[in-house]
Amino acid sequence: MAQATSSSFSQEFRQEVDKVCDDIEQSSPTSRESTTREEYEKYLISEYKNNGGWSRAVEEQLNILRADLTSKIGGRLDKYLREKTDNILKDVLNRVFPESLKNLLPSMNEETPNSQVLSLRDMMDKEKSPNLYAAFDYVAKFDFSYHSHFHHRVRKEMGRLSSYNIATVDEIIPRDADATNVREKSSVIADGLDNAYKGTLFQVRAKLIEMDEDPGYSIFTLVEDFKDRVIRTKDIEDEWDEFLYPLRAQIWAEKYKAQEEILTLYNGWKDAIDKTLRLARQVKADFAV
Repeated sequence: MAQATSSSFSQEFRQEVDKVCDDIEQSSPTSRESTTREEYEKYLISEYKNNGGWSRAVEEQLNILRADLTSKIGGRLDKYLREKTDNILKDVLNRVFPESLKNLLPSMNEETPNSQVLSLRDMMDKEKSPNLYAAFDYVAKFDFSYHSHFHHRVRKEMGRLSSYNIATVDEIIPRDADATNVREKSSVIADGLDNAYKGTLFQVRAKLIEMDEDPGYSIFTLVEDFKDRVIRTKDIEDEWDEFLYPLRAQIWAEKYKAQEEILTLYNGWKDAIDKTLRLARQVKADFAV
Protein backbone atom coordinates (compact mmCIF):
# COMPACT_ATOMS: atom_id res chain seq x y z
CA MET A 1 0.00 0.00 0.00
CA ALA A 2 2.76 2.42 0.99
CA GLN A 3 4.78 1.54 -2.10
CA ALA A 4 1.79 2.04 -4.39
CA THR A 5 0.94 5.36 -2.74
CA SER A 6 4.53 6.56 -3.00
CA SER A 7 4.73 5.50 -6.66
CA SER A 8 1.52 7.38 -7.44
CA PHE A 9 2.82 10.50 -5.71
CA SER A 10 6.11 10.24 -7.59
CA GLN A 11 4.34 10.17 -10.94
CA GLU A 12 2.07 13.07 -9.99
CA PHE A 13 5.02 15.10 -8.75
CA ARG A 14 6.98 14.55 -11.97
CA GLN A 15 3.97 15.65 -14.00
CA GLU A 16 3.55 18.76 -11.85
CA VAL A 17 7.25 19.64 -12.15
CA ASP A 18 7.08 19.29 -15.94
CA LYS A 19 3.96 21.43 -16.10
CA VAL A 20 5.45 24.14 -13.89
CA CYS A 21 8.75 24.23 -15.77
CA ASP A 22 7.03 24.27 -19.17
CA ASP A 23 4.89 27.23 -18.09
CA ILE A 24 7.93 29.09 -16.74
CA GLU A 25 9.89 28.48 -19.93
CA GLN A 26 7.06 29.75 -22.11
CA SER A 27 6.64 32.88 -19.99
CA SER A 28 10.34 33.69 -19.74
CA PRO A 29 10.79 37.49 -19.88
CA THR A 30 13.97 37.04 -21.92
CA SER A 31 12.50 34.76 -24.60
CA ARG A 32 12.39 35.91 -28.23
CA GLU A 33 8.84 34.56 -28.40
CA SER A 34 7.77 36.75 -25.48
CA THR A 35 5.46 39.66 -26.28
CA THR A 36 7.59 41.79 -23.97
CA ARG A 37 10.93 40.96 -25.62
CA GLU A 38 11.25 44.36 -27.29
CA GLU A 39 10.50 46.09 -24.00
CA TYR A 40 13.06 43.88 -22.29
CA GLU A 41 15.78 44.94 -24.72
CA LYS A 42 14.94 48.60 -24.10
CA TYR A 43 15.10 47.87 -20.39
CA LEU A 44 18.58 46.34 -20.82
CA ILE A 45 19.75 49.48 -22.62
CA SER A 46 18.55 51.61 -19.70
CA GLU A 47 20.32 49.28 -17.27
CA TYR A 48 23.50 49.60 -19.32
CA LYS A 49 23.31 53.37 -18.90
CA ASN A 50 22.39 53.22 -15.20
CA ASN A 51 25.25 50.86 -14.37
CA GLY A 52 27.89 52.44 -16.57
CA GLY A 53 28.45 49.37 -18.71
CA TRP A 54 27.33 45.86 -19.54
CA SER A 55 29.19 43.94 -16.80
CA ARG A 56 27.31 45.38 -13.86
CA ALA A 57 24.02 45.42 -15.80
CA VAL A 58 24.32 41.71 -16.66
CA GLU A 59 25.30 40.80 -13.09
CA GLU A 60 22.16 42.47 -11.78
CA GLN A 61 19.99 40.74 -14.39
CA LEU A 62 21.36 37.33 -13.40
CA ASN A 63 20.33 37.95 -9.79
CA ILE A 64 16.90 39.17 -10.89
CA LEU A 65 16.35 36.13 -13.12
CA ARG A 66 17.41 33.73 -10.35
CA ALA A 67 14.96 35.37 -7.92
CA ASP A 68 12.25 35.23 -10.60
CA LEU A 69 12.87 31.53 -11.20
CA THR A 70 12.89 30.73 -7.48
CA SER A 71 9.66 32.65 -6.90
CA LYS A 72 7.80 30.98 -9.76
CA ILE A 73 8.91 27.45 -8.93
CA GLY A 74 8.41 27.92 -5.19
CA GLY A 75 4.99 29.50 -5.55
CA ARG A 76 3.61 26.81 -7.84
CA LEU A 77 5.09 23.83 -6.00
CA ASP A 78 4.14 25.21 -2.58
CA LYS A 79 0.52 25.40 -3.74
CA TYR A 80 0.66 21.86 -5.14
CA LEU A 81 2.27 20.40 -1.99
CA ARG A 82 -0.19 22.24 0.27
CA GLU A 83 -3.14 20.84 -1.67
CA LYS A 84 -1.74 17.30 -1.50
CA THR A 85 -1.10 17.61 2.24
CA ASP A 86 -4.58 19.08 2.82
CA ASN A 87 -6.20 16.19 0.96
CA ILE A 88 -4.30 13.69 3.10
CA LEU A 89 -5.24 15.53 6.31
CA LYS A 90 -8.87 15.64 5.23
CA ASP A 91 -8.84 11.88 4.66
CA VAL A 92 -7.16 11.25 8.02
CA LEU A 93 -9.67 13.42 9.88
CA ASN A 94 -12.60 11.69 8.19
CA ARG A 95 -11.18 8.33 9.25
CA VAL A 96 -10.66 9.42 12.85
CA PHE A 97 -14.09 11.07 13.04
CA PRO A 98 -16.09 9.22 10.33
CA GLU A 99 -19.41 11.08 10.46
CA SER A 100 -19.06 13.11 13.60
CA LEU A 101 -16.48 15.74 12.70
CA LYS A 102 -19.10 18.17 11.42
CA ASN A 103 -20.84 17.97 14.80
CA LEU A 104 -17.60 18.69 16.61
CA LEU A 105 -16.61 21.51 14.23
CA PRO A 106 -19.76 23.30 13.01
CA SER A 107 -17.70 25.57 10.72
CA MET A 108 -15.87 22.62 9.16
CA ASN A 109 -16.78 23.53 5.58
CA GLU A 110 -15.29 26.98 6.04
CA GLU A 111 -12.00 25.72 7.50
CA THR A 112 -8.94 24.23 5.86
CA PRO A 113 -7.88 20.77 7.06
CA ASN A 114 -4.94 22.37 8.85
CA SER A 115 -7.16 24.81 10.73
CA GLN A 116 -9.49 21.90 11.61
CA VAL A 117 -6.54 20.10 13.17
CA LEU A 118 -5.70 23.25 15.14
CA SER A 119 -9.32 23.57 16.29
CA LEU A 120 -9.35 19.97 17.48
CA ARG A 121 -6.01 20.42 19.23
CA ASP A 122 -7.29 23.48 21.06
CA MET A 123 -10.30 21.50 22.31
CA MET A 124 -7.99 19.04 24.08
CA ASP A 125 -6.66 19.33 27.60
CA LYS A 126 -2.88 19.37 27.29
CA GLU A 127 -2.49 18.01 30.82
CA LYS A 128 -5.09 15.23 30.65
CA SER A 129 -4.39 14.16 27.05
CA PRO A 130 -0.71 15.07 26.48
CA ASN A 131 0.03 12.49 23.77
CA LEU A 132 -3.15 13.24 21.87
CA TYR A 133 -2.53 16.98 22.08
CA ALA A 134 1.07 16.51 20.91
CA ALA A 135 -0.09 14.37 17.95
CA PHE A 136 -2.47 17.03 16.64
CA ASP A 137 0.08 19.74 17.35
CA TYR A 138 2.65 17.79 15.30
CA VAL A 139 0.30 17.53 12.32
CA ALA A 140 -0.72 21.18 12.54
CA LYS A 141 2.92 22.28 12.44
CA PHE A 142 3.93 19.90 9.66
CA ASP A 143 5.59 21.95 6.92
CA PHE A 144 6.30 20.29 3.61
CA SER A 145 6.97 23.03 1.10
CA TYR A 146 9.37 23.81 -1.71
CA HIS A 147 11.50 26.08 0.47
CA SER A 148 11.52 23.78 3.49
CA HIS A 149 12.45 20.64 1.60
CA PHE A 150 13.74 21.25 -1.93
CA HIS A 151 15.22 24.72 -2.33
CA HIS A 152 18.52 24.18 -0.50
CA ARG A 153 19.29 21.37 -2.96
CA VAL A 154 17.79 22.96 -6.05
CA ARG A 155 19.64 26.24 -5.51
CA LYS A 156 22.92 24.43 -6.17
CA GLU A 157 21.71 24.04 -9.76
CA MET A 158 21.25 27.81 -10.10
CA GLY A 159 24.93 28.70 -10.17
CA ARG A 160 24.71 29.85 -13.75
CA LEU A 161 22.41 32.66 -12.63
CA SER A 162 24.86 33.97 -10.06
CA SER A 163 26.38 37.42 -10.37
CA TYR A 164 29.59 35.88 -9.00
CA ASN A 165 29.80 33.52 -11.96
CA ILE A 166 32.33 35.41 -14.07
CA ALA A 167 32.22 32.73 -16.76
CA THR A 168 28.50 33.28 -17.32
CA VAL A 169 28.90 37.06 -17.45
CA ASP A 170 31.74 36.77 -19.97
CA GLU A 171 29.73 34.28 -22.01
CA ILE A 172 26.74 36.63 -22.23
CA ILE A 173 28.56 39.86 -23.11
CA PRO A 174 30.03 39.91 -26.65
CA ARG A 175 33.71 40.82 -26.76
CA ASP A 176 33.08 43.62 -29.23
CA ALA A 177 30.30 45.21 -27.15
CA ASP A 178 31.02 48.89 -26.45
CA ALA A 179 29.34 52.26 -26.22
CA THR A 180 28.92 52.46 -30.00
CA ASN A 181 26.72 49.38 -30.41
CA VAL A 182 24.61 49.27 -27.24
CA ARG A 183 21.28 48.93 -29.06
CA GLU A 184 22.59 46.21 -31.37
CA LYS A 185 24.22 44.21 -28.57
CA SER A 186 21.20 44.48 -26.26
CA SER A 187 19.50 41.81 -28.37
CA VAL A 188 22.54 39.52 -28.20
CA ILE A 189 22.79 39.99 -24.44
CA ALA A 190 19.07 39.29 -24.05
CA ASP A 191 19.65 36.01 -25.92
CA GLY A 192 22.54 35.20 -23.59
CA LEU A 193 20.44 35.86 -20.52
CA ASP A 194 17.65 33.76 -22.02
CA ASN A 195 20.05 30.84 -22.56
CA ALA A 196 21.31 31.13 -18.98
CA TYR A 197 17.74 31.27 -17.63
CA LYS A 198 16.47 28.30 -19.65
CA GLY A 199 19.65 26.31 -19.10
CA THR A 200 19.26 26.77 -15.36
CA LEU A 201 15.59 25.84 -15.59
CA PHE A 202 16.60 22.61 -17.35
CA GLN A 203 19.00 21.77 -14.50
CA VAL A 204 16.38 22.61 -11.87
CA ARG A 205 13.79 20.43 -13.60
CA ALA A 206 16.20 17.49 -13.66
CA LYS A 207 17.05 17.94 -9.97
CA LEU A 208 13.41 18.11 -8.91
CA ILE A 209 12.51 15.01 -10.91
CA GLU A 210 15.48 13.27 -9.32
CA MET A 211 13.75 13.86 -5.97
CA ASP A 212 10.33 12.69 -7.18
CA GLU A 213 9.89 10.12 -4.40
CA ASP A 214 10.32 12.65 -1.59
CA PRO A 215 6.74 14.03 -1.50
CA GLY A 216 5.16 10.58 -1.33
CA TYR A 217 7.47 9.35 1.41
CA SER A 218 7.19 12.56 3.42
CA ILE A 219 3.40 12.59 3.40
CA PHE A 220 3.22 8.83 4.02
CA THR A 221 5.56 9.32 7.00
CA LEU A 222 3.30 12.10 8.31
CA VAL A 223 0.28 9.78 8.23
CA GLU A 224 2.13 6.85 9.80
CA ASP A 225 3.61 9.02 12.56
CA PHE A 226 0.16 10.42 13.29
CA LYS A 227 -1.32 6.91 13.47
CA ASP A 228 1.48 5.84 15.80
CA ARG A 229 0.69 8.74 18.10
CA VAL A 230 -3.13 8.52 18.17
CA ILE A 231 -3.65 4.76 17.84
CA ARG A 232 -0.55 2.80 18.80
CA THR A 233 0.76 4.78 21.77
CA LYS A 234 0.47 3.03 25.14
CA ASP A 235 -2.69 3.97 27.09
CA ILE A 236 -3.81 6.31 24.31
CA GLU A 237 -7.36 4.92 24.68
CA ASP A 238 -7.59 6.58 28.09
CA GLU A 239 -6.67 9.93 26.56
CA TRP A 240 -9.29 9.48 23.84
CA ASP A 241 -11.89 8.75 26.54
CA GLU A 242 -10.79 11.85 28.44
CA PHE A 243 -11.22 13.94 25.28
CA LEU A 244 -14.40 12.44 23.82
CA TYR A 245 -16.53 11.67 26.87
CA PRO A 246 -17.41 15.30 27.70
CA LEU A 247 -18.23 15.87 24.02
CA ARG A 248 -20.28 12.73 23.43
CA ALA A 249 -23.63 14.50 23.15
CA GLN A 250 -22.13 16.97 20.66
CA ILE A 251 -20.36 14.35 18.54
CA TRP A 252 -23.21 11.85 18.34
CA ALA A 253 -26.04 14.36 18.53
CA GLU A 254 -28.69 12.27 16.73
CA LYS A 255 -28.12 9.16 18.83
CA TYR A 256 -28.09 11.14 22.05
CA LYS A 257 -31.22 12.99 21.01
CA ALA A 258 -33.00 9.66 20.61
CA GLN A 259 -31.63 8.45 23.93
CA GLU A 260 -32.74 11.64 25.64
CA GLU A 261 -36.24 11.21 24.23
CA ILE A 262 -36.37 7.64 25.55
CA LEU A 263 -35.02 8.78 28.90
CA THR A 264 -37.58 11.58 29.07
CA LEU A 265 -40.38 9.12 28.26
CA TYR A 266 -39.05 6.66 30.82
CA ASN A 267 -38.85 9.36 33.47
CA GLY A 268 -42.40 10.41 32.61
CA TRP A 269 -43.63 6.85 33.02
CA LYS A 270 -41.69 6.49 36.25
CA ASP A 271 -43.19 9.70 37.63
CA ALA A 272 -46.68 8.53 36.69
CA ILE A 273 -46.13 5.14 38.33
CA ASP A 274 -44.67 6.76 41.44
CA LYS A 275 -47.67 9.10 41.69
CA THR A 276 -50.05 6.16 41.25
CA LEU A 277 -48.27 4.18 43.95
CA ARG A 278 -48.29 7.15 46.31
CA LEU A 279 -51.99 7.69 45.62
CA ALA A 280 -52.71 3.99 46.18
CA ARG A 281 -50.83 4.05 49.47
CA GLN A 282 -52.72 7.17 50.53
CA VAL A 283 -56.09 5.63 49.63
CA LYS A 284 -55.19 2.46 51.51
CA ALA A 285 -54.15 4.50 54.51
CA ASP A 286 -57.39 6.51 54.40
CA PHE A 287 -59.56 3.39 54.34
CA ALA A 288 -57.57 1.85 57.12
CA VAL A 289 -58.66 4.58 59.51
